Order: sequence, then structure tokens, then C-alpha cells
Amino acid sequence: MIKYKFAGYTPNDEILAFYANYTPDCFITTSETEGLPISVVEAMDLGLPIVVTDVGGMRELVDGNGLLLPSNPTAEEVASAIVSIMDCNEDTRNEMKLNGKKIWSSRFDAVLNAKEFANYIADVCKDGTQKVVLITERYPFGGEQTFIETELREMLKRFDVSLICYNIDNSSGDKECQASINIDRVLKDQDGEIHNLEVIKNSDNWKTGHCVRYFFDYILDRNIKEERKSIWRTNKKRMIRFWESLKYYSKAEEFLKNTLLDVIDNCDLSRTVIYTYWHQPYTLAACLLKASGRNLKVITREHGFDLYDERVKKSIRQPFREMMDNYLESVIFACKIGKQYYLDRNHFGCNDEKYRVHYIGSRHYNDMLNVITNERNTKIIEGGDGQGTSQKPFKIVSCSALIPLKRVNLIIDALNVINKTRPSTNIEWIHFGDGELLQPMQTYACVKLGGQ
Repeated sequence: MIKYKFAGYTPNDEILAFYANYTPDCFITTSETEGLPISVVEAMDLGLPIVVTDVGGMRELVDGNGLLLPSNPTAEEVASAIVSIMDCNEDTRNEMKLNGKKIWSSRFDAVLNAKEFANYIADVCKDGTQKVVLITERYPFGGEQTFIETELREMLKRFDVSLICYNIDNSSGDKECQASINIDRVLKDQDGEIHNLEVIKNSDNWKTGHCVRYFFDYILDRNIKEERKSIWRTNKKRMIRFWESLKYYSKAEEFLKNTLLDVIDNCDLSRTVIYTYWHQPYTLAACLLKASGRNLKVITREHGFDLYDERVKKSIRQPFREMMDNYLESVIFACKIGKQYYLDRNHFGCNDEKYRVHYIGSRHYNDMLNVITNERNTKIIEGGDGQGTSQKPFKIVSCSALIPLKRVNLIIDALNVINKTRPSTNIEWIHFGDGELLQPMQTYACVKLGGQ
């Protein structure tokens, strides 16, 4: 019997509270591509055995604490991995739990990692860093909380911070409220004096017409000559790649002229670091600023969507990587394999001072939990007919956006295989996360697993 539930979007602290109260037996993800997912790291902190595909930095997470699937597994292989953990004796499962916690504490404690990273930023400027301009995709007005907040706390202990949220267009009242909550949480969660924090909302007013405005700049700008040559040399998808590159450039120029210049003009540039979270058009804006002669230090963090060429569906290419690399002080990676991919893709020589792995990690779940009643958590699992067995259920959790590259359908197919080959098995599965495939996955699960 299979019970299942698609929980949709759920705040991070509520997911962790659910884990703590519900005590799952296994965490699974079947992604097609990844950076180094925090959802898996959080599961390891709780001692959950993990089943993951061999993509991105996943193999850096597995060492006696679960199973590493092939990068493109069959449903039968996923089912076999689930059954292997299901059939483990108590001693083996306890060993997995201890190994997962050991890996987490040695590599993925976000607080320790953030302190180490803050020490690095402090030394980036020759006379010591005084200010960090942190440019983000959505935080604090949207996502990225689990990635950024711990680092922001540590930065504020050392530096003044100007936090620019790049991609917010006419934020709703809900987003403004969420931003206030996120920032208040950071400011209150300090045990001593902190430096100044300035939050700057950048309204993204970019439109396709801006490509026309910046077309001649794109053609004539000497700083991006290598970008144009690189596209021409590939002899593949040239027109699409030129178009995507022009869009990228026009977004960078808009951000540079409308937001970044105003922020930078108030800084002591010799002691200022621009840190972009992630490697996006706003990173190019900072590099163009540096190329104009400004004495700046620019660093960026890469993770997944901004790293792998295959994540850019139309052009199969991340723009401006060669050009930006000339002006970046360092490129920060979330995992070792991400660093190697970047170096191999761009044919850069290995320089451990410039190309650095700084793990992100998660905060210990005890620090994150809010009090949520057991009643709320136990009621969240439902589905299936719930008949025919009194066997203690094997509890599986997964957490990801419901988008094609996460391949959640593979989990459904694997559970269907188990249901057919071991019909007396009692399994409960819950998936946390929203996305374009929420309704299709619910329908698919209903067809394959019944219920609902």
C-alpha cells in the first residue's frame, strides 16, 4: 500500500519541524542536474539515509549514509535503492544516520562555513574589506533564504553591507512584508554589535526594447569583444546565442546605470567587495564597471542554474563567462565538481586562490525549528486507500521544485514498481515543493499509485 501527499510550497522551518516530528526513514531526490542541494544537506543533519542521483555535487554528500544512483536511473534502480534501505537492519540504519551527521558537521555546517567565508572576504581587499555590496536574485523579497541568511549574519559582524535585490519588479505588499520579516530575523539573531545594513530594491524594468537601445554598445564595446568572437567560433546556434548574449548585456547595462553606479559612488572602492549571488547579468554589470577603470574587487558564487550550459535551454550556453573571468577576483563554487566543470568548460587553468569551493550548508535544525504541533504534521500524510495492513509504514520524503529536471515522476514510477513486486509493503511518501508540474504529478501519482 502506498500513501502519498504533495504538500506544495511549505516554509523551510515547517519542513524541518515536520521531519523532526514525523521521523522519516529516507530522503530521496532523482534530479537530472544539480549544484549541491540544501534539501539533502538538511536531511543529513537530521540523520536521514539519502538516495540521490550522481549529478552535480551529490557524490560529495554520500559516504556510508545512503545510496548513489546512476545519473540517469531507471524506475527499477530507484525502487531497488528504496527497498535496500527499507530492508536494512537497525544497526545498519543507525550507522547511516551517524555517518550522515558526521558528514554534515565536518563539511556542511552553514554557520562554520559562513565564518570561514567571512574571513576570506575580509582579506580580499589589500587594506582589509570595509564594505560588501551583496547583490541577490530575489532575497529578501523572495527565495534564497536558506542560501544567504547565514552568510549575511556573519558579514554584518564584520562589514557594512548594501544588499541589492536585483530582480524585483513592483513588489506586492506580501513581498514587502516577507522582506521585512527576513531582515528582522537576521538583525534580531545577533549576539553582539553589528555593522550597518542597507537594503536596496532594484525594480527590474527591463524589456526586449532595451536590446535595441544597447545594440550598438554591444557591437562596439571592446570589453566584450571576446564574447562576440566566442559565439562566432562555436559555429552552433549562432543567432540564438548572439540574441541571448545581447539580452544578457542589456540587462547588465540597465542594472549598472540605474542602480549599481548610485550605490558604488558612496563607497570607498579600495575597501569594497561586490559579491554577487549568483553569476548573472548583475555580475556582468560589476565586471563592466571594473573594466571602466574602477578599483573594485568582484567575486561571484555559482551553484547550478548559473553554472551548467545545459540549464540554458535555448542557447545551451552561459554567456560572458570568459569575459567576466578576466575581471573577477574569485569564483566561488558550492561543490568540487562544479568547480571542475567551470574550469573544463572554459579551459581555465586551475588556480585555487581564484577558483574556490566554499560549501554553503544548512544551520543545525534545532536552531531553525518553530514549534508546530504533532497533530498538524501527522495529518499532512494522506492518499491511497489505507486498507489492508497494520505494518509500520516506511516513510519517504522528497523536497524540490516540481519542474521537469527534478524528475519526480521517477519516484512515482519506483513506488509503482515496489507496489507491484511487494504489494504488502506499507509506504508513506510526502513531497514538499511547488512548481509547474504540481497538477500533472498529482494526476500521474493518482494513475500509478491510486487514491486521491
